[in-house]
Amino acid sequence: MRLNIDEATTWLELAACVTRLSATGLLTRLREGDEDLADAILAILASELKPSQRLDAVRDFLVTHSLGETWDPATDVATHAWSPETSPFQVPQRFLDVWFPKTSPPPSGVFVEAQPVERLMRIRQFYDSVDLEPDLLNSTRMFGNRNIGDARRTNLQVPGQFTFDDTPILITSWWITTVAWPRADEFFSRCWLTMVVGDRPEMMTPALELWHRRQSVLIPVPARQNFSVVFDCSNVTDEIRPAYAPPLYVFVEGWGQRKSP
Repeated sequence: MRLNIDEATTWLELAACVTRLSATGLLTRLREGDEDLADAILAILASELKPSQRLDAVRDFLVTHSLGETWDPATDVATHAWSPETSPFQVPQRFLDVWFPKTSPPPSGVFVEAQPVERLMRIRQFYDSVDLEPDLLNSTRMFGNRNIGDARRTNLQVPGQFTFDDTPILITSWWITTVAWPRADEFFSRCWLTMVVGDRPEMMTPALELWHRRQSVLIPVPARQNFSVVFDCSNVTDEIRPAYAPPLYVFVEGWGQRKSP
């Protein structure tokens, strides 16, 4: 069995988006016929791993090689900056083919018209909120059943899960928003948010960064997989808390496949 270079390129570039590292060096070696490297990548792609597990394996492989003795950050910089603001249809088609493959080929002799990306995919935003009360717990798990049924607080319909035609969601960005107060920056500089998929933390980010700008990510959430965001304010002192209890909203944006285009 030989390695499919196009498939290997897709997975390495996808891992590069996640890790913010460059896959250029590895791709050059693959195209030049590095057999040891090709065998290592083939062992991952030929396995029975689920897509999310396969991405983990390729990501670990990329990090190991990029951060090895030959890695030079001055010359091997990240080249795959993910910018969800640049276009409403920014997901490259080769990534869609990997994450949302066709379920079955059409019957022989039946012509199926190709659908544009915007008809196959839909960008979705999910949000949940928590009041920044004086007695707020040091660690609060969001996207649970706390606010279900109140559209002013959340648009989640099932506690701890994204519901979208029973298809996976590919998260591309997240951010927070609230009513500003004089010491909001100081408050958020001492808080952290952790995105959890299943039972594994996928992303931990300072709240101050999410307060000032949208953060780009690339995190798959399988259909009916548990999801939550943990808001940690254990390092906040009373004097920098808001005088009232404004709601803090956490927004998560991603792509879901339409079941019926």
